[in-house]
Amino acid sequence: IGLRRPQPALFQGIAWGTQSVLTQTLARAAQLKLQVAQLPAIWDVDDATDWQRYQAFVRSSNASAIE
Repeated sequence: IGLRRPQPALFQGIAWGTQSVLTQTLARAAQLKLQVAQLPAIWDVDDATDWQRYQAFVRSSNASAIE
């Protein structure tokens, strides 16, 4: 999440670690009248294995874009 200024209320009362985090966060952003733009969804990057998977994904995506 990128923000121009801190928005602590955006993160309060969210059921972290659940399948509803995105839905709850988007609903809270709407309540706060924040502008939202979403990038294409990928998987969570929570640990070193996820990070390595993401790096491989980016490398292959960049290679495909160049060809």
